[in-house]
Amino acid sequence: MEGWGKHQIQKRRRSYFARYTNFFIIDIETIKDKSMLNDVASQEELKKAENGEFLPAPFHQVVAISYM
Repeated sequence: MEGWGKHQIQKRRRSYFARYTNFFIIDIETIKDKSMLNDVASQEELKKAENGEFLPAPFHQVVAISYM
C-alpha cells in the first residue's frame, strides 16, 4: 500500500512527469464590469458585488490574458 510520505510523493510526481510532458496553461484576469452591473444585475448580484464575492462570468470585463 502506497502512503503519502515524502518519497512516495516524489515517486508519484516523477511518474506523472514521465507521462505528461506537454502542458498548456491559460490565465484570464478580469475586473467587475460596473456598467453591466448597473444595467442588468439583480439585487442579489449587486449584494455579491458589494461583499466582494465572485460574480458570474457575464459581469466580468477581461483585462489580461496570458498563456504558457
